[in-house]
Amino acid sequence: MKLSAPIILTIALFAAFASAIFWINQNSQETIPDTWTAFVYHHGFGSANYLKKEGFTSYQQCREYATTQSAKYENSPWECGGGCRFDSRRQGYVCEEMRNH
Repeated sequence: MKLSAPIILTIALFAAFASAIFWINQNSQETIPDTWTAFVYHHGFGSANYLKKEGFTSYQQCREYATTQSAKYENSPWECGGGCRFDSRRQGYVCEEMRNH
């Protein structure tokens, strides 16, 4: 009977360890951003002045809009950000993913 307590404890520790690994892997999987936001820097990147439009459902839609707007402003730089939110500490937008190709 004395041997069963250490075995049960060992099994419980292994189960807890496996659960923790599984939970960490589930949380660290990449997710596709829900919405995309277009940023068109019509005075260049250094000016911190940009046109922003939110709510695109795909990167392709965002890209089409951004390239069209960029052409209106002499091919100004543009980016599309996925999963963007406003960060009050930085006083700007932070995105999970940024693309411009």
